[in-house]
Amino acid sequence: NQRFILAGVLTGLAVATHHLSILALLVLLAASTIKKEKKASNDLTLGFLAVIVFVTAVFFIITHGEFIKQVLLYHFQKPPEEVNKAASLIRFLNTNSILFAMAAIGILARRRARLVVLSAAIVALYLFSFPIIKAAFNYYLIYAIPFLAVMAAYGLDSIYNFLMEKIRLTRAMSIILVIAIIFASAFPATKQF
Repeated sequence: NQRFILAGVLTGLAVATHHLSILALLVLLAASTIKKEKKASNDLTLGFLAVIVFVTAVFFIITHGEFIKQVLLYHFQKPPEEVNKAASLIRFLNTNSILFAMAAIGILARRRARLVVLSAAIVALYLFSFPIIKAAFNYYLIYAIPFLAVMAAYGLDSIYNFLMEKIRLTRAMSIILVIAIIFASAFPATKQF
């Protein structure tokens, strides 16, 4: 399907602009894998790789190979930093506590075993990487934010439906409460500045 190839191309362009966008590809691939759509996964990957290989080749030629050294290998050559990793992790959890709570609600509300397993695998990966990563751990925690935001959106949707169907609040009141949760999630972050 051309839509999946186009999605892969757009994701490739996003990653070429900012590497954190790689998470969009991972989410799309995870979704197509969960739905057992192998053709969609292949088309996504094909579109993505076409852009990344092209962009990398162009910059490799222009910089005579320096692109690989300065953009890719640089991250593996960073010296270890004296950072209290536990403090960084706790600060990250405290700052994003509401985001984590909403994401947990979103995951559990879907009642899908595969989604729970996928989420548990991501958490396990972070916990495993936590003691062995040599650079500042605080930086690499940023990669969790897009995934948490997607899951938190599911959580907010579940809360909205709960308020409407179970508590029987009006639509306006339910929307106001959901918006209040979104604003409340920003307050812990302001304490970091």
